Amino acid sequence: MKPLAHTRTAGPHRRLLAASLAGLALACAGAAFAQQPPVSAPRFDILEYEVEGNTVLGAAAIERAVMPFLGPQRSLDDAEAARAALEKAYQNAGYLTVFVDLPEQLVDGGVVRLKVLEGRVDRLAVTGARYYDQGRIRERVTELAEGQVPNFNEVQKQLAQVNNSETRQVQPVLRPGLLPGTVEAELQVKDKLPLSGFVEVSNAATANTTAERATANLRYDNLWQLGHSIGLTVTTAPTAPKQTTVTVLNYGIPLAQGDNLSLYATHSSSNTNSLGGTQVLGKGNTLGLRYGINLGISEQWAQNLSLGFDYRNVQQQVRFGSASITKPLRYMPLQAGYTANWFGPSRQGQLALTMSFGLSPLLARRIDGCELEDGSIGVDDQFRCSRKGADGGFSTLRMDLRHTENFANFSIAGRVAGQLATQQLTSAEQFTLGGADTVRGYYESAAVGDLGLMASLELRSANLATWLQRRHPGEALADLGELSLLAFVDAGRVQTINPDPGQALRQPLLGTGVGVRFASRSGVNLDLTIAEAHRAIAGAPKPGTRAHARMFVKF
Repeated sequence: MKPLAHTRTAGPHRRLLAASLAGLALACAGAAFAQQPPVSAPRFDILEYEVEGNTVLGAAAIERAVMPFLGPQRSLDDAEAARAALEKAYQNAGYLTVFVDLPEQLVDGGVVRLKVLEGRVDRLAVTGARYYDQGRIRERVTELAEGQVPNFNEVQKQLAQVNNSETRQVQPVLRPGLLPGTVEAELQVKDKLPLSGFVEVSNAATANTTAERATANLRYDNLWQLGHSIGLTVTTAPTAPKQTTVTVLNYGIPLAQGDNLSLYATHSSSNTNSLGGTQVLGKGNTLGLRYGINLGISEQWAQNLSLGFDYRNVQQQVRFGSASITKPLRYMPLQAGYTANWFGPSRQGQLALTMSFGLSPLLARRIDGCELEDGSIGVDDQFRCSRKGADGGFSTLRMDLRHTENFANFSIAGRVAGQLATQQLTSAEQFTLGGADTVRGYYESAAVGDLGLMASLELRSANLATWLQRRHPGEALADLGELSLLAFVDAGRVQTINPDPGQALRQPLLGTGVGVRFASRSGVNLDLTIAEAHRAIAGAPKPGTRAHARMFVKF
């Protein structure tokens, strides 16, 4: 509904009345001066409220605010209550610079006038920005534009989008304007060079490879002064880079209403030896596109939807002795994802759902060198060549639910994750278990399947950094941000659809252990866990104790 500059709100009936609110007050004062017996407050009919000066609040909202104060035999208190209720309606709607006045008047025909004073922005200044363009910041906070009656509910949403960068924070400040009834707005900016990165060193290795892994990332978040971001991430085995190297290049574009567009390219190569002297060489390239849709954000929750696709080009070669089999694969699955985050003073959590659809006619091709159903080698569909029974028309649903409850001296974190699939999958689409992020006590990706489910429960101590700093004040522990102990149990199982002869149908995993986490205020993080694996992996050595170590340095 279009806001009205002049709104009249009337009751169901109307009587003629001509009286001045000021005159009524004088009459009461005169009666008291003449030592007449005290009389009750004057009563008069209020059949209509005439609201002047409104341009932002709809007529329906105005009617809801003042309707309870209409009717016969009303008093000056009722008119004041209507004024206060209407002003509160503006405040609740987010118009914090709007005030309502009850001017002196003659109540003619049961009509009471209310005057709305809308505080408009007389001047907007952006100060303090060094690395971000002030004009761009001004353009993104349109509710504080000059001449605007600001809705602070919208201001909060716009500032949340502006402040989604770790290298820029914007704080609004309001002051009375030079002209009566106006305000001056200032956006105070605290920013730093939007260049960041991290280095991570860990022992997150797969079986039959060297133990060390290193990851380096470099990111710039304000290309072209448009808030575009570009990042490069490289993960490798530093002592044997030929065993595994993964390079990821991504580019992000922020859009209106908190939406975003992201593009990325991934190149991976691996060369590993499996049991029996078999050598597996793999190279893969992936090009991806995602359109992220902001479904809303508040102080307690945030929701996002993403739509996109991946183009995968995978080359896998299996060597045994002098013979080899090459299995190339090109396909383009469609992706749809939903993410919800909730947070509060004592709890936080996240739900992520991802659906993937393989379209078999898209990029379909037949390749040579495939093992056919009769055991001979010949030409077949690329998916059946890679995995018996697969045709590329797969669908998967992956779920990851995490929740943490914080108590006075400890916290409990839980996680449930899993995947459903309609048919046999290629390796890039399968569900993996094992390692520091799933079931601890095992190598990374120790078990792989088409279907999977895992659950984790972790008990964490309170942050001991605060306790240590109280006991030992001074500079020695000033940089300590977090120190906590933990104990956990992880469990999971993967299942293979129509396994090959000799391949396990199901593979359970179970790990328990303890650990410690350290974080400094300067950006250094250390994680160390000791875990015991309780279920054996088919074709792997007997399970035992494994340490998971990780150092993360952010700059």
